[in-house]
Amino acid sequence: MSFFRAALLYVVLPLTILMSAASANMPGSFQPMLTASSASPFMLNCSGGTISLNGSNKVHTFTGSGTLSCSGGGPASYLLVGGGGGAGGGGGGGGGLISGSAALISTSYAVTVGSGGSGVSANAGGNAVNGGNSSLGPLLTAIGGGGGAVSSVGNGTSGGSGGGGYNAGIGGAATAGQGNGGGAGSTNGTTYSTGGGGGGAGAAAVAASAGTGSNGGGGVSSSISGSAVTYACGGGGASDQRNGSSAGTGGCASAGGGGSLGSAGGSATANFGGGGGAGGYNGTVFTNGGNGGSGIVIVSYPIPSCTSCTVSLNGAKVVYTWTTSGSLTFSGSSALVSNADYLIVAGGGGGQGAINSGGGGAGGVRAASVSPFGIGFSVTVTVGAGGTGGNSSGAGVTNGGDSSLGSITATGGGAGGVTASPGAAGGSGGGGGGQAA
Repeated sequence: MSFFRAALLYVVLPLTILMSAASANMPGSFQPMLTASSASPFMLNCSGGTISLNGSNKVHTFTGSGTLSCSGGGPASYLLVGGGGGAGGGGGGGGGLISGSAALISTSYAVTVGSGGSGVSANAGGNAVNGGNSSLGPLLTAIGGGGGAVSSVGNGTSGGSGGGGYNAGIGGAATAGQGNGGGAGSTNGTTYSTGGGGGGAGAAAVAASAGTGSNGGGGVSSSISGSAVTYACGGGGASDQRNGSSAGTGGCASAGGGGSLGSAGGSATANFGGGGGAGGYNGTVFTNGGNGGSGIVIVSYPIPSCTSCTVSLNGAKVVYTWTTSGSLTFSGSSALVSNADYLIVAGGGGGQGAINSGGGGAGGVRAASVSPFGIGFSVTVTVGAGGTGGNSSGAGVTNGGDSSLGSITATGGGAGGVTASPGAAGGSGGGGGGQAA
């Protein structure tokens, strides 16, 4: 592990700990910093994707295919969304959505993020393309959304959520536990042909009616990344301009809306798994349906929590920084870290204020790399204060305070000496006083 300077900085998982105080070779006091950092213990720690923090959780977000490489082991929360289906005359189905908790082990998991399906016009020779599946190794798979129907087929394609039907066709079926069915199309055989919306992970689409395309099914909201986001909504069905009616809207803003008045359907936003919006028909021209949006894979797991600290990231490492005393708490079944680096710097000693007096010594430093590393489930963190400077008569000077992470302690710097006297012992000794003239 590597370590970084900051106030007391502590990195989670494989561990790097640094405690640092600064120079104090002058009258007065100096407030030290304590720093530590970590990378991969026997508790679960992974790299891969875009890494962020959500409270006391480390989050890996994959917007494209990649690898989640883990060491240690433990429970992790997950969200997988397949790519949304493309649209034809019926809206594209939202990608299948699965969420929950799984036990991850020390291995590398191949992550696949499903692409959005391509849209087609309602008079194409076959239905729009299904979205691609999203997966986390062999453990989990979210099925891509079904493609919207065209006139030659009628029925929407099955998928994570089903694609919308067109004309007299029915909506596609959903994958159990991942989504809902698409809406049926509607036609009177002469003056209108309309499309049903694609199903969404949160709700099925209803059937189209009398020239009006139906709305896509709603999605599911997740806060795994730290904020509430709605995924896997169905695309809106197409209208028929000859009937003067409106097209269906997407089940949420990230899904495509159906085309009206002969306009093309909207494409879904990438990485939300929404279905594409169906293309409209003006009695002469069939316009293209929109493309589905690509899916997403998110994995989150707990990391140690702390008080009176700032938590940040350095690549795949979580860094805790204390500028005042606090604590570090490990959750789960193990507080043993497979390897750790630490740096601890104590407070500097106060300098004397009298004539011919010495300056304070620098705080002591402790630094090491340890494998494995264990300091207990609940650890007290102490940030040593800088020593107090002496007054003009040489009174009141103090050593710097000790800094510690559990039982690992760096000794504070020694205070400066007065005239003709030695400085105090400490992490670094204080300067001696000069001889009076």
